[in-house]
Amino acid sequence: MTYITQSQISRLKRASGIGAKTRGIFANGLAETVIELNDILSKITIDKRMDVINAGMPAAINVYKSLIPISKKEHKISTFAKGVGKSGGNADYRYIVKPGNLQRSIKGLSQLLKKYKWNSGAIGPHYLAQPIGSTLNSEQKYDGFYAHMVYGSAKAWRQKIVLKAKNMSASVVYPKMVAEAKEVVKMYPKKFWE
Repeated sequence: MTYITQSQISRLKRASGIGAKTRGIFANGLAETVIELNDILSKITIDKRMDVINAGMPAAINVYKSLIPISKKEHKISTFAKGVGKSGGNADYRYIVKPGNLQRSIKGLSQLLKKYKWNSGAIGPHYLAQPIGSTLNSEQKYDGFYAHMVYGSAKAWRQKIVLKAKNMSASVVYPKMVAEAKEVVKMYPKKFWE
């Protein structure tokens, strides 16, 4: 893959003006094409780029969720009551976790990341702290805080779930993103593809 820097684009703009042929800058419209593509990319806003990413998000989420193990029984996450240590044995239950909680916590995190100015799509367990005593049993009541513990570490989770989901979903996600990108580009008609 070859990259063109902004300074190279600026030189192309200067060179493609009057007298460009005498400077040797013409290759069947290549310079003009690069300039036009740069112009298009500068006009396609972050929101439009997120639209392209989000077009493939549902398919990717489905693949990701299909890899998440589901417990066969409910379990409890405990915390110890204030002022009582582990040796006191007076445990208080923070959550009752119903089977499928971790799978329900898998979300497309694009909107969450947007507030941190990270202009990318991401999928993963969403940490949504619930009040003490909650039962994690629905699309609204979940907490994926323990995802990294399922395989023993965040690195193991990445190897067994994240990378596998990425590879498995590519054949479904990319065509959806390409189709959306083509629709976005059509909003900016340019002579070299008309």
